[in-house]
Amino acid sequence: MDVFAHELCGDGIRARRIAERALEITPRNPWAHHALEHVLLWEGNPEAAIVVMERWIADWEASARSIHSHNYWHLALAQLDWLEVEKAFAVFDAQDDIFRCAHIDSLRKSGRDSEATALLKARMAAKTPSPLKESLV
Repeated sequence: MDVFAHELCGDGIRARRIAERALEITPRNPWAHHALEHVLLWEGNPEAAIVVMERWIADWEASARSIHSHNYWHLALAQLDWLEVEKAFAVFDAQDDIFRCAHIDSLRKSGRDSEATALLKARMAAKTPSPLKESLV
């Protein structure tokens, strides 16, 4: 949680050091992965975020469903940011529809509509059919 406080206060250098230290202590911890994902995306470095997140996918598969799905969410957003649209679609399409829709619904309820609709907008622009669209209507 310390990482997020520093990130939100604009101290990305400290946030990154804390996230990297957490990974030194527990390298397979998906919550530590999540912290570094935030820092890398905050730094505007989606390419680095994608590289490290893709390395951690096997660890997420063995973790709690909530952080597992949330980390995939970050991976897809980073891929969209890096304009790897088809890869982002593949990440979401590979995830469980029910849980994915519940995650998007929770983002919308927390006022984070821009994140919740990012993939939908990309899909609509690409004219790709999506079961995700119905969950956002």
